[in-house]
Amino acid sequence: MSDSDELIELTIGAPAHGGACVARDDSGRVVFVRFALPGEKVRARVIDSHKRMLWAEAVEVLEPSPVRIPSVWPAAGPGGVGGGELSFVSPEGGRRWKTEVLEDQLRRIGRERVAEQVEAIGGVRVQPAPGDENCDELLGRRTRIECVVNNAGRLGMRRYRSHEIQLLDSMPLAAKEINELDVWEGSKVFSHLPEGSRVRLIAAPGQPTLICTDEGCWDAQADVWNGPVTWTVSRENGVDQYRVRPQGFWQTHRRGAEVLARNVEDIVASLGASRMMELYSGAGLFSLPLSRLLGSAGRLVTLEVDEAAVADAVANVGSDVLDAFVGDCDAPAVCELNRELEGAEIIIADPPRSGAGKDVCRAMASTGAEHILLVSCDPAAASRDLHDLLEVGYTIIDMRAWDLFPYTHHFEVMTLLERI
Repeated sequence: MSDSDELIELTIGAPAHGGACVARDDSGRVVFVRFALPGEKVRARVIDSHKRMLWAEAVEVLEPSPVRIPSVWPAAGPGGVGGGELSFVSPEGGRRWKTEVLEDQLRRIGRERVAEQVEAIGGVRVQPAPGDENCDELLGRRTRIECVVNNAGRLGMRRYRSHEIQLLDSMPLAAKEINELDVWEGSKVFSHLPEGSRVRLIAAPGQPTLICTDEGCWDAQADVWNGPVTWTVSRENGVDQYRVRPQGFWQTHRRGAEVLARNVEDIVASLGASRMMELYSGAGLFSLPLSRLLGSAGRLVTLEVDEAAVADAVANVGSDVLDAFVGDCDAPAVCELNRELEGAEIIIADPPRSGAGKDVCRAMASTGAEHILLVSCDPAAASRDLHDLLEVGYTIIDMRAWDLFPYTHHFEVMTLLERI
């Protein structure tokens, strides 16, 4: 990143994946503009350039959009930390932004066949999480955040496209329990850590708020915490409980795990499958409801590269109903898992942000599974994976999307495909 004093006046076009909008300057160069909205007229400061493309941040709004609001997190504004790209956009405006980005990615990266199939099922709209529907602000939703320590033992986050650490005195997107921790001015728990060391703050409902480093976890009183974190996920007529190591992955939105687990359960229950394969299975968020659907008559096999996450999943689901395997989710492993299962009827895949990739998509298709349920946390990766799955004999029959990361450019997409 290279700051400059160059200011340019721009009329802003459509949103692009990554948290910026597209514009063109007077010479025709493409400009990716942060902190601007479609239709606005702004003055923007150029922060980087490459050939005929520029990156800029809006520093003065000449003609504002009706969905622009005062920033809910000023520290994530121009020149500030990354991670709050849409902190100046209303919740409804943010969901509209994400819907436009999803539609664009499906058409440009997924290509016409993907876009046409999504349109044929009625299109897709990024929806709010339960409880977020009619809210004017969506602060305090995150139950987990990660910060870094500066050379004075203070908490901060890195500036956008920079290694420089900007100090924070709060994080408005995080749960109030996290903001109430006495850590923003420093803590003996991490005061000795080298600059750049990560600190994770966790606020699981009904439990002590935790401060975690690579050395361990402590509660707000700096007492050592040796146990897992228990997450409770609501379901019809009850709750599911998951015990997950503090360093393990879990959805950050306070109802994110519930949204995804309940929709996976709803979709899979309608298909009547008895042999299921789950890839990138983590700590068993989906494995638990899938096992409940199968009962004793069916079989679920799972694959996850993180051995500790698999141990969490076995503890959460039970080894008597779950065949959990540790290993890379690559094409040979998918084929081997299918032989172990004697033919998957449905595959549930929740790959990392980079997506499953062409080889794994082809391997999933080679199993002959009647359905594939793809859970994606990146619209570009989702579009690539959907293109590859359509190329090998599947069609899209359902797509759902949720804004589980308010005030950022991230969201979740769930797609059900059926073998032609």
